[in-house]
Amino acid sequence: MQLDLHDVGKIIQEFFRKPTIEKTARLSKFVQRYSRLGGQTFLQASVFGFIEDPQANLDDLAQACGDLGVEISPQGFDQRLNNQAVEFLKAMLSEAIATFKNKIALPLPILHQFTAINLVDSTVLSLPDNMVVEYPGCGGDGPE
Repeated sequence: MQLDLHDVGKIIQEFFRKPTIEKTARLSKFVQRYSRLGGQTFLQASVFGFIEDPQANLDDLAQACGDLGVEISPQGFDQRLNNQAVEFLKAMLSEAIATFKNKIALPLPILHQFTAINLVDSTVLSLPDNMVVEYPGCGGDGPE
């Protein structure tokens, strides 16, 4: 089934309006009590903020929240970037993969000859020295 751009947009809109977003935010403990910045707004601001600018900073993300009707300072957004936010976003990524899998097919006939497409990320990030115990790394300086 070939989807047109309108259909793809509709599927994406439906995903970002799912009532399960707030439930997932509560289960991950990202949302523990009523807040102006709920799971749905945080998810939309994070995803669309970084789509608009992959180098988005806290000011940009706070502005994205404002565009969604939630006024928050960059510092307020920064305070929400914690382990619970990571767990919430991980859960939403899993849900997005399950939602979009096989719904939005790649319209490239050349890909039909393959049974799978595997993506490998070889990103290397330098972390502060005080994180060496938790993240020893894979270079020559890490423990064996």
